[in-house]
Amino acid sequence: MAALLWLTVALPVAGALAVRAVPRFPGAVASVAAATAAVPAWVLLAAAAGGREERSVFSWLPSAPELQVGLRLDSLSAAMAATVATVGLVVVVYSTGYFAGSPRARSALAGLLAFLAAMQGLVLADGYLALLVFWELVGASSARLIAWSRDDPAAPAAAVRAFLTTRAADVGFYLAVLALYAGAGTLAFGVERPDGPFGVLVGAGLVVAAMGKSAQVPLQTWLSAAMAGPTPVSALLHSATMVAAGVYLLVRSETLLLGWPLELAGWVGALTAVLGAAIALAQGDLKRVLAGSTTSQLGLMFLGMAAGGPAVALFYLVVQAAGKAGMFLAAGIFQHERGTTELRRLAGAGRDDRAAFACFAIGAASIAAVPPLAAFWSKDAVFAAVWERPAWL
Repeated sequence: MAALLWLTVALPVAGALAVRAVPRFPGAVASVAAATAAVPAWVLLAAAAGGREERSVFSWLPSAPELQVGLRLDSLSAAMAATVATVGLVVVVYSTGYFAGSPRARSALAGLLAFLAAMQGLVLADGYLALLVFWELVGASSARLIAWSRDDPAAPAAAVRAFLTTRAADVGFYLAVLALYAGAGTLAFGVERPDGPFGVLVGAGLVVAAMGKSAQVPLQTWLSAAMAGPTPVSALLHSATMVAAGVYLLVRSETLLLGWPLELAGWVGALTAVLGAAIALAQGDLKRVLAGSTTSQLGLMFLGMAAGGPAVALFYLVVQAAGKAGMFLAAGIFQHERGTTELRRLAGAGRDDRAAFACFAIGAASIAAVPPLAAFWSKDAVFAAVWERPAWL
């Protein structure tokens, strides 16, 4: 089982190298690589469903054996890894058509696979040291993907904004890791928050880092700017991967965040849920509408985590990943057919491609909590949890 943990991370890396090395048929190579990389993630999910837990770690420094890095299998990491692998497979296969004919298709496909490897490392990481390493790799690889287009002058600026905004918030993560080691003597998951100033740094730092990655107010502007990247990149970043990493950090760090840090995250999420939706209503571009929606949905996950706990937030995360990925991929089809995602120029696009419109409509109806679709149940779980807390209601 330990080998499967490492294969889940290593296979997308091997796929990215193969796409760059093989001179022909990059789409086929990337699709096979993504499918192969998804298999160990699904096996891990089945093992975790049967109650299996496992760790594969080694010491980072011989002089500090308590500083361990590695990967772990538990119910949370298995669910996240399977979600990332499944959405990643769909996006990579879709991208073989999206980038067909582009002279830089190999670069895009290899970048997507490398990003998947970093994200799998993040969700499977054992301890905050390994998590921090993969956290930064996700940020760096996402900036590269956003800046992929050389024809759009907005792409490099959007990548820089995303990189700097999330890196600024990551200062909180660094402070939290240092304070946790100083106060508790370990960087393992599951420990309690230290007392005193170290505890304040740990709680506040983790919440700020999660806010940056998940584009919560006031750090939400980078997500709309990132729409300058290719649509498959948007689908991957906005559904199950980068922006979901902030929610994952809150869920993984529940024992460190009990009390005022989770309450702070809940208030931030509640505010972002409302403001993100308002931002979406004011947009004239379909991808920016979806970006505002993503910000709002992530805010509800923050609120769900604070009010209802990890199960509520994780349920919503998986549902959002499925719905939003489908909506972005449909938006990419409209973009190819009309050459734009501006709403005023997309009138009638649904009649031109009814299959893509049906996919988009189902995703939208789910996100809007129309029963019996999935988000009806995930949103109901959030609101049921919040209802028990009158001060938040």
